[in-house]
Amino acid sequence: LLVVQLLRSQDNQKKIAVENETLRSQNILTRFEALKSQLDPHFLFNSLNTLQSLITLDTEKAENYLQQLSSVLRYTLQNKEVLSLEDEIKCVYAYCEMMHVRYGENLQFEFKIDAKYNNYSVLPLSLQSLIENAVKHNVISSKQPLVVTVATGDECVMVSNPIQAKTTPEESNGIGLANLSERYRLKWDKDVEITNDGSTFRDRDRKSGSAGMP
Repeated sequence: LLVVQLLRSQDNQKKIAVENETLRSQNILTRFEALKSQLDPHFLFNSLNTLQSLITLDTEKAENYLQQLSSVLRYTLQNKEVLSLEDEIKCVYAYCEMMHVRYGENLQFEFKIDAKYNNYSVLPLSLQSLIENAVKHNVISSKQPLVVTVATGDECVMVSNPIQAKTTPEESNGIGLANLSERYRLKWDKDVEITNDGSTFRDRDRKSGSAGMP
């Protein structure tokens, strides 16, 4: 009887452990989806504001901007949990074209992507969010052009830019970097490394496993 009771007790403990893990997984998925749904309206709101400004200033630029926005939105509508770095870069190119329409030669982008990382997994809009953050918080002008670099290396993908802080900082709703960092923690239990040495700002998304680059 004692042996039977011990076996039943162990079986119950295993069932409880499985149920707890299932609840934990469901909770993580719910939080992850909530963060994703928060990000898309944020990007769309900013993009439409820019488009509205361009329409009153330059209809040709506005049309070009709208075409690139259309490409980015098609990408976001795929609604996938993770994508390859190669696919993410394609979307980033379209987004960078949008920014070129807005800022012209005052904003430059450098891509140093090693093809061996093309199949690594990243979260949708992750690199775009980092670029958007650089554009939002730095001075971009003919006197102070901004160069944003996207590069791979050391098992990570990194977005960096020189710090050209605005005299009056942009208001922030806390969605950008905080959202991205939390999504990476939930998906791969890894942190986005953010460094600021006073002259350069860097975001490093570290690889997780053989096919993931969070």
